[in-house]
This record gives sequence, C-alpha cells and structure tokens, in this order.
Amino acid sequence: MGSLLLWWVVLEGLGLLALPITFRIFAAADDRGYPFAKIMAILLITYVSWVIAFLGVPFHLALIAALGLLVVTSGFLAARQASAMAAWFSGGGRAAMLRLMAVWTAGFLFFAWQRSLMPDIFGAEKYMDFSFFNTLVR
Repeated sequence: MGSLLLWWVVLEGLGLLALPITFRIFAAADDRGYPFAKIMAILLITYVSWVIAFLGVPFHLALIAALGLLVVTSGFLAARQASAMAAWFSGGGRAAMLRLMAVWTAGFLFFAWQRSLMPDIFGAEKYMDFSFFNTLVR
C-alpha cells in the first residue's frame, strides 16, 4: 500500500510540475491541458534523459539533468504566466483540476486493483520484462 501511495504522490507531483507547460500549450482549452500534464512530464523526462544518456552521459546523471530541465522550464513558464494561472485557479480552474484529479485517481486505483488480482509476469511479457531488467542493471 505504501508503494501505491508513493507512486500516486510522484505522478501527481510530476503533473503539477508540468502544468505550466501544458497551460501554455493548451491555452485555448478550459482545463488548460491538466489531463495531459502527467503524460507530458513523463514524456519529457524519459525522452530528454534518453537523449542525454545516448550522448554518453551516465543515465542517473542524465535523469537528474532532465528533471532539472523540467523544473527550470516549468518555473520560467510559471513566472511568465503567473497572472493568467492565478486567474484560472480563482475562476473555476481549481474545481476542474480537482475533478480531473479525482477521475485520474479512480482510474489509477482501478488499474492498480486489477493488476493486484494477478501480479505475475506471464506469457510473452516475461521476455520484455527480463530485457528491461537487464537494461536497468547495466
């Protein structure tokens, strides 16, 4: 249960961290791209860290650099659009964000529950998971 809560907190934190980026990209949308913020954060962190590691930097340093780049970019965009973000939060954006967060949490808990029913690695999944584990070990 503790690791499930940790995953939820990390993913919510990444979503809030990437909110200024999606706020800028989805400026015309009512939700300002909050449903895509978690996806955007994971995509940016993994892709940027992969590119940096591909250039020869050790992966743990590349991951730290990608996280730092995300923090700097989000901070810069949040500072530039602070008044627009404050107006959105006070004008109903907070309620929309909480509603979307509740829907995402329900989906997250549903899929975690579904996976807990049969957590075994089975079928063709074994080979792909084994290759992921070997890559992480290297």
